[in-house]
Amino acid sequence: MFRTDAESYVLLAIAGSNKADWGVLRKHLNERRLTLADPSQVAEHTGYVIGAVPPLALPESIRVLADESLKTYEKLIIGSGVLGYAFGFKWCGYV
Repeated sequence: MFRTDAESYVLLAIAGSNKADWGVLRKHLNERRLTLADPSQVAEHTGYVIGAVPPLALPESIRVLADESLKTYEKLIIGSGVLGYAFGFKWCGYV
């Protein structure tokens, strides 16, 4: 999860083997500066701990972005909200 200059938060869903391209992300969000949210900010704003944050059922104030590369995977696994547990599902091709 990233914090913008405007103190808003953005969650990026990306494959675990990939890295976020900070320049592309800043440009996409039209932000000069981004920082990683620290664990206390993540918990405060999502209600979840790092490693368990699901990319759904979040407060409307948190923008969720999905990396386009996720379309290449047949099965996706996302955080469930509980550390150590996850949801797995087959990709249906819809965005």
